[in-house]
Amino acid sequence: MPVDGMSCDAEDECALNRFIDEAGKRAGRVDALVFAAGKAYRGSVLDLDANDWDACLRINLRAPFLAAKRVLPIMIAQGRGTLVFVSSIWAVSTPRSRAAYVVAKAGLPALARALAIDHADQGIRVNVVAPGYVDNEFLRTSIAAVHGAAKVQEVLTNVLAAHPSGQLVTPEQVAQTISFLAGTRASGVNGQTLIVDGASTVRFALADMWR
Repeated sequence: MPVDGMSCDAEDECALNRFIDEAGKRAGRVDALVFAAGKAYRGSVLDLDANDWDACLRINLRAPFLAAKRVLPIMIAQGRGTLVFVSSIWAVSTPRSRAAYVVAKAGLPALARALAIDHADQGIRVNVVAPGYVDNEFLRTSIAAVHGAAKVQEVLTNVLAAHPSGQLVTPEQVAQTISFLAGTRASGVNGQTLIVDGASTVRFALADMWR
């Protein structure tokens, strides 16, 4: 199957609209939209100013709303379509100093539920994938930015210790989950959030103290 590619600034509403319109024009239809753009913002409420807050929500929550708003008429006219938003484990758990990011990522499951309720009878499914720590270079770069390059391995060791499997999630595992939700095998799944994190968020760490 031939693969075509385009790019756009997801924060620019006009550019995002043109991107979706052009994709539909090239393919003749839009069966699935996967919104994976995002950016992490650090800081507690006391650390963040209003501009930081707005910027975080603009890319992580406003942009997927705009993408859905543009693509839904195309999918409704087709009689079917599916949307998958990529959120984060911070949608269901909370680290320190991530106030805006946690709120934005938690908003995606709520948006998916609202869209599913409003448009399920028009053949539309909307779901969310919430990845945990993914084993890639971006994770290592992020750790280095916060803790310094010398601390990367130490932090990774601690992160692995929090995973019952002792392994990080792979990019392929996240992609397979997205593919499942976007495909016909998930035809009965709507308005749901699938967490791909190797069971790290279901582990109750305090219980380990009673071993």
